Amino acid sequence: MNSARTLSELKELRQVKEVADKLLNELDAEKRKLEEAKAKQEAILASIGDGVVVTDEEERVVFINTSAERILGLKKKQVMGKLWTDAQVVEDEQGEQVPRNKRLMHRVLKSRAVKSSSRKETHYYARGDGTRFPVYVTASPILLGKKVIGAVEVFRDITEEKAIDKAKSEFVSIASHELYTPLSSLRWHTEMLLDGSVGQMSEDQTKIVKTVENSALRMIDLVGALLNVSRIELGTFAVNPEPTDLSAVAKDAVADLFVQAKEQGVAVETECDENLPLVNVDPKLMRIVFDNLLSNAVKYTPSRGRVRMTLKKGEGEYAKSAVLSVKDTGYGIPINEQQKIFTKLFRASNAVKNVVNGTGLGLYTVKAIVERFGG
Repeated sequence: MNSARTLSELKELRQVKEVADKLLNELDAEKRKLEEAKAKQEAILASIGDGVVVTDEEERVVFINTSAERILGLKKKQVMGKLWTDAQVVEDEQGEQVPRNKRLMHRVLKSRAVKSSSRKETHYYARGDGTRFPVYVTASPILLGKKVIGAVEVFRDITEEKAIDKAKSEFVSIASHELYTPLSSLRWHTEMLLDGSVGQMSEDQTKIVKTVENSALRMIDLVGALLNVSRIELGTFAVNPEPTDLSAVAKDAVADLFVQAKEQGVAVETECDENLPLVNVDPKLMRIVFDNLLSNAVKYTPSRGRVRMTLKKGEGEYAKSAVLSVKDTGYGIPINEQQKIFTKLFRASNAVKNVVNGTGLGLYTVKAIVERFGG
């Protein structure tokens, strides 16, 4: 009886051992797969020409690839385990350090996103030797289920692209200056013809000269827009910030737009909060912002439509700021194109069909000016 029980126990032990061996083999196989996957991922990340940095949910660096080391001029051991915001200096166009709460990696980690999505920005990074260089940055959260457990940042040195853009901007600036004088002369002479300063014209002649004048005005607007863009990109815009009453700037802009709006049959409504705070901006540049936003709204609103501009006091941490919004009953912008509205030379597909004239530079200029003053 004892012998039979011993044989039964041995059989059970063998079965347990077989199951245990099978589980160990499966675990070893899974471990090898994970190691292979990790090796492949590290090889891929190491071979990428762009810098890659991975952090945990506390923003501490857990991975940095060799390209990031090379681009930043530092060693992995200098940043591993450290807060990325402490390990890497980030500056804006003016050389001011970007605070932690406004840095892309930090904002992505604090976004509490429920699905992975990337964000893109352009900033300046500092190398180990202190030199600064422009970078194009993309960051995405790492999700486990619906929980953010870290983030991935990919950045690229765009020094060469910036140099090319600068050369293009310089060319546009020179070309625009050369065009401005003859266009102004053309406009002046057509005005003389139309007001009868050099004699009366027939009705047909007047129509032709009026067409020439309208074309000259469109070209002058285009050249002016190109000059503004080139000055912004080259940093040659004369900026003279002072405490400014934006409601006064807004009223002047609306008054100057009255004739254009009336000709198109568009009603322009305004609403400004009382006791708006004075905002430290350049009033001339802010006038460009108002002009672009309002003229855009009127241009793309059909007859009997409305444009409404509101200027309100900011709330909370923005209590010393002003919030400008412009709404219209125009053609709108397709949802799949809305992320491009502040891109240089962008015009919505439906706008191109309905309004032939347009440069695609207005909103790009608006964004650049507003960002220049921390907006």
